[in-house]
Amino acid sequence: MARLSTKSKLVSADCPRRTAPSLVEEKGRAMRASSKFPSFLWPEITRAAVYLYNRTPKYIYNWKSPYERFFTRLAHREGVVIDCRKPSQSHLRAYGCKAFAMTSSAQKKKQRLKRFDPRAWIGFLIGYSSSNIYRVWIPAQNKVISTRDVIFNEDEFFDGNVQSLKDDLLHISMFRN
Repeated sequence: MARLSTKSKLVSADCPRRTAPSLVEEKGRAMRASSKFPSFLWPEITRAAVYLYNRTPKYIYNWKSPYERFFTRLAHREGVVIDCRKPSQSHLRAYGCKAFAMTSSAQKKKQRLKRFDPRAWIGFLIGYSSSNIYRVWIPAQNKVISTRDVIFNEDEFFDGNVQSLKDDLLHISMFRN
């Protein structure tokens, strides 16, 4: 986590000359550049950068993450005897990978007789809400959804061309008709 310096500025414990917000900003900038997401998704990218920053072990903390330090201190304050509470990292996926998020009608098992209708939205991983809830950007609807019913293809990533995705969806809908 970050601490306040004497100048009332957030300072990272990693590097005293750099502020924690600038480190998160730098991480978010790198994540956006590598994922090729559109610029209007910057709030989601920044949230993901903060989520990952708080779960990354730091040398200055003896290779403990800010998450681990916070929850261990909180447990000690409440009187709970605990060595340390490490964050789970098993749910982390390749940032920007292709995601198949189940549609709401498939989740509610509506229209089950329409067997050839799509049951998942094609999107891309843009963030995390918790250890089992992911934030997925659906380019066809141009919105971000939170879902836990998702399958990831970590071999495919967003190529930066939204028009090619729309063309692919148009081709699929023409093929179905």
